Amino acid sequence: MKKISSLFLITILFLTLICAANTTTTNQQQTSTLQQTQVQNQITTNSQEKIQEMRRLNEEKIENLRERIQEKEEVILEKKNITLKRIDNKILEIKEKESVIKTRLNLTSEGNGSQIRIMLSNGRNAEIKIMPEVAAERALEKLRLKNCNESRNCTIELKQVGEGNKTQAIYEARVQKEFRLFGFIKRNREVLTQIDAETGEEIQTRRPWWSFLASEK
Repeated sequence: MKKISSLFLITILFLTLICAANTTTTNQQQTSTLQQTQVQNQITTNSQEKIQEMRRLNEEKIENLRERIQEKEEVILEKKNITLKRIDNKILEIKEKESVIKTRLNLTSEGNGSQIRIMLSNGRNAEIKIMPEVAAERALEKLRLKNCNESRNCTIELKQVGEGNKTQAIYEARVQKEFRLFGFIKRNREVLTQIDAETGEEIQTRRPWWSFLASEK
């Protein structure tokens, strides 16, 4: 009888130790999980604070950029190698190397000058991915010109066209060109081409309908 009682007590003691060990392990796991959650929450909080700080600094830079442009200062976006200058209250000049383009749109710079965006009339904030030099090269190819400047009655403008969901930012190049119809009848007519400012694709090129009968200077 004593042996049975002793065995019973030992069993109870053993089970008690197992339960205590399991409880300790569970508590440790819960503590570890809680600590991990706290660390993750702290990392998330720090990340959100950094993002907010970056946004605040970016907004300050954008506002400073707007003020400088409004004061007709030359503003250089070094990452894009572009110079912005306000010509008057309506027209902004965008210059990249020898390519000069004008626009009446409101431009903003993001990503420390690595992005140029414009707010379209439909509310879409479009990124200008094609820079003036590339746009000018493609426009000149379509216009069959070697260069484009106002002294040659040639202009390139960054503007928006279309309505609603079809609103888009484009480069539009116009030039007055001399045609000789049938080889001897001289005519001066406008030639126009439009290049998508986000993709660089040609939207349209417009010449006089009879241009296939004429030589183009």
